[in-house]
Amino acid sequence: MSLPSTVARASWVPIIAALLLLLVLAVSSLLRAHTIPDAIPPLALILTAGLAVALSVRQRAINRELSSDIRVAHQRLGLALEAGKAVAWDWDVKSGRDIWFGDLKTMFGISGDLYEGKVEDFHARVHPDDRERVGQAVAAARRDRAMYNATFRVRWQDGTVRWAAAHGRFYYGADGEPIRMLGIAEDVTERRGIEEKLRQSQEQLAGVVESAMDAIIAIDGDQRIRVFNRAAEHMFGCRAADAIGTTVERFMPRRSRASHRDLVRQFAETGQRDRTRGASGELWGLRDGEEFPIETSISHSGEDSTRLYTVIIRDVTERRRAEAARGETEARFQLMADGAPVFIWLSDSDRRRTYVNRPYLEFTGGVLETELGGGWTESVHPEDVKHCVMTYAQAFDRRRSFRMEYRLRRHDGVYRWLLDTGVPRLSADGEFAGYIGSCVDITEEKLAKEALSRLSRRLMESQESERIGLARALHDDLAQRMALLTIELETLSRFRALNTHAVELGRDIQAISQRLHSFKLEYLGIAVAVEGFCRDVCKQEHVEIEFKSSGIADDLPKDVGLCLLRVLEEALANAVRHAGVAHFKVLLRGTRDEIQLEVIDRGVGFDLDEAMGSHGLGMTSMRERLLLVNGAMAVESRPGAGTTVRARVPLRSPGRDVVLH
Repeated sequence: MSLPSTVARASWVPIIAALLLLLVLAVSSLLRAHTIPDAIPPLALILTAGLAVALSVRQRAINRELSSDIRVAHQRLGLALEAGKAVAWDWDVKSGRDIWFGDLKTMFGISGDLYEGKVEDFHARVHPDDRERVGQAVAAARRDRAMYNATFRVRWQDGTVRWAAAHGRFYYGADGEPIRMLGIAEDVTERRGIEEKLRQSQEQLAGVVESAMDAIIAIDGDQRIRVFNRAAEHMFGCRAADAIGTTVERFMPRRSRASHRDLVRQFAETGQRDRTRGASGELWGLRDGEEFPIETSISHSGEDSTRLYTVIIRDVTERRRAEAARGETEARFQLMADGAPVFIWLSDSDRRRTYVNRPYLEFTGGVLETELGGGWTESVHPEDVKHCVMTYAQAFDRRRSFRMEYRLRRHDGVYRWLLDTGVPRLSADGEFAGYIGSCVDITEEKLAKEALSRLSRRLMESQESERIGLARALHDDLAQRMALLTIELETLSRFRALNTHAVELGRDIQAISQRLHSFKLEYLGIAVAVEGFCRDVCKQEHVEIEFKSSGIADDLPKDVGLCLLRVLEEALANAVRHAGVAHFKVLLRGTRDEIQLEVIDRGVGFDLDEAMGSHGLGMTSMRERLLLVNGAMAVESRPGAGTTVRARVPLRSPGRDVVLH
């Protein structure tokens, strides 16, 4: 190593000064000497000593400069090792001393930038699973006088694991034996993580390509196949080993090959990253000499000589067949729907009507465009629109079937009653696609029901009138006569037993009179009448009835009160007769819009479907009575879980029942 010129100049300055000083001393000695020969020995001695001193001063200056340069170089090396997350080592093979310096914290978790120990300390920090491999690499480099290269894991004392890539070389003495080994180890933990993620990504990509349902083929700029996945093997009836290296045109009809080459050339020149073709059916593949329709999606990566084209191919043979079959099905449905004696409609998942059949259009006198979407409501009676839209929306939200009645304007302006039934429809993959529905004109049926309802009302009114007359006769005539008879019998002591029977007979006549016609209902209202009836049943049947009422209006219509009382009589009679318990609950509640009656027991219960199928007179009579006042009834019962009968009657303008299945 040569010294810089500045160091050389600086080291000669003290020498020149010392020589000048010696020259002065020599001249002084010569002047004191009497003769020149006498002055020579001391002069030579002085010059020699001075020269020795000057050389010593020069050497010290050089050493100081060298020490300063070595420190700067060491600092630079340390910064470089730390920036590169690396550690250098110097292993004295004969003594076993091993010195590490650099970024010891990152590599080994050691504080400081210098560590001196034994080579065994290094091996102790190598991961146990990698020690044998590292030892073999060191031995091979020593034996073959080759470079030492190894990638291994380092384990800290706290269990942290880091990856290191080490490179080193042995240096040998004159006897051919290694004397030391120098090298650098770089922390590659982050790089290993990236490489592992890349490897996993490549494996996943390879797995996706191999497991893809579509054929995936990669070709180079010469149209030669480089990738041919399992789906491509199945699609074209060719093994990947036989396809790779050949041109992709072997799987195309001859008439398509020239256009394919032009397409790829244009594709490369325009710089597009991807393109899809075949939706219109102009692309065909070739399998065992037979053509089949395909769709392709093409993309490319790389530049010029390294450019790779990836083609995703889908065999659309089955889809074309399905489309053709669907077209036939739709045509058949259209023909059937237009010839049906009912109105048929379809809607999408957004509640918009997408189809109505010809009979519907003929009925309304409209055109298809105006009836689709939400236009169908324009023909609905204004009083029924809100009810229809609400029922329609609720059914859609629940994805459940619905049934509703409303009036629809005919082409001549006359409104007709329709029964509209809708059911959800699903797509081929099971997704909700909307509703399909049918409408039936029930105007004649409604008129017949109204006529029957009027007849039923007159019959029931006649029956109630007869009951009132009979009840008054019993109460005002027969009961009074029984009372007089009882008084007369009391005066005759020998007829006291007969008097007791007469009293009981009078009470029974009074009870029959009350059952035929409730005077409490007529003069005191429904709540008092129901409470009195419950009290009478308790006495007669020896049971317990818990009665509660709330919110009952004083001006409740008489027909509503009479209907609820008759429903209570029937429901409570059934409960006492069949429930098998002695405790019952009767609830009578009134709101602004309706009045509700509930009869509850915790008895044996019954099978509701079986009971409905038997068409019992009691259940039928209760429903018929409630229909006369636009009311409704619901029954809940299960074997062993008791029975609840609920009746409700609207107090405002009557609505129409909507049935959700």
